Amino acid sequence: MVAVIALSVTLVQGAHWYRVFKVPLPVRDTHVVSGQLVLFVSRLAFIIASALFSLVLFRHLPEIDFGLHGNGFVWRGLLLLAVLFSVFCFTTELERLGLALRGQEQTPDNDDRARH
Repeated sequence: MVAVIALSVTLVQGAHWYRVFKVPLPVRDTHVVSGQLVLFVSRLAFIIASALFSLVLFRHLPEIDFGLHGNGFVWRGLLLLAVLFSVFCFTTELERLGLALRGQEQTPDNDDRARH
């Protein structure tokens, strides 16, 4: 299970950073209502992920034995933080898309239209 989670985090992070540096947003027209809905979904997704993180942290932390398996706890904790960061990156992409749909994201296409 840990290997599947680690692979998932790696794939999400790879896709996110590739998109950030290599792929511009393809939005050309403004759709204010769609942009608002995408922004709502992005905020809602991060709230749910944060609540899940809090649940795992506060519910299961007292049950963990730090004695003999302290090293495994560190790796699992880092993996949990990596999953939370991946959800943050996903919601950031949704926010960028929502802002682009509303016409507020700065893309090369928007900059060209503003100059003409």
